[in-house]
Amino acid sequence: MATVGLKNLYYAPLTTDTSSGVTYGTMKKIAGAIQVDINPSVTFNTLYGDDAPFAADSSMTEITVTVETADMPLEDLAALLGHTIDSTTKELSAKASDAAPYVGLAFEANKHNNKVRYVKLLKGKFSPTQETMQTKGESVEYTTPKLEGRFVARTFDGQWKRIADSDNSESSTIITNWYTAMEAVTTPAVAGSNTYTVSTNFVSSDTVAFGTETLTAGTDFNVGADAAASAGNLATALAGKTSISSIYNVTASGAVITITEKSAGGGNTPGSMTATGTGVITAGTPTQSQPAS
Repeated sequence: MATVGLKNLYYAPLTTDTSSGVTYGTMKKIAGAIQVDINPSVTFNTLYGDDAPFAADSSMTEITVTVETADMPLEDLAALLGHTIDSTTKELSAKASDAAPYVGLAFEANKHNNKVRYVKLLKGKFSPTQETMQTKGESVEYTTPKLEGRFVARTFDGQWKRIADSDNSESSTIITNWYTAMEAVTTPAVAGSNTYTVSTNFVSSDTVAFGTETLTAGTDFNVGADAAASAGNLATALAGKTSISSIYNVTASGAVITITEKSAGGGNTPGSMTATGTGVITAGTPTQSQPAS
């Protein structure tokens, strides 16, 4: 689709990007957008068979993005490149060790049918580029600031770009909020968890079952002098089981063992823990695992 023009260039810091969810900071506009170049690097591979092309595949390695604006305020330059602004003098200080943060970009361009195409680039870092300043001659020649960045897919969902067109009525709601937030997450992911209180201490040969694991007191964990000591020993033993530690964090405080899902929203709400023998374990009310929405 042919586009004409460019305006409303915004950026927002990407504050978290994990398998559980993604969050951004406040969006800020950079006035005077001139040009945004998006250049995905794609590698093509062809498999030959029977003396002819048999199959083809492609993979995208990185996306180079160049942004040119009429002006670049020092506050925005610092935010995009990881530099420092003195709060009193407003002087920008750049160090070789400065690390640019991940950011998201949003902007729009008119389409040939007088509708608008909205674009978001979701995760990238910018780096300084060559600066050219020259004397004024007989005619005015402007030199404008440029930044070059590398964009990648997000860890959360594998996305790197989003596009919406105003001639699609179904996109009206997200277009209305296009510059309100980079990501409209209404509910963050919730990690499933539960507590298990050792109310009566164990004796040797008592067993404790959780998930697919069954542990024996005196063999798999030591019986302590009281319920709190035994709870700590049991928590350590549970955390030592790969089938448990790969999914949960296990901690103990006093006689209470807490088991929490490592990947929030993964659907792994801790289940029951049962004791057989003298020891008694009382489970609390579980917090259900909920994905971000």
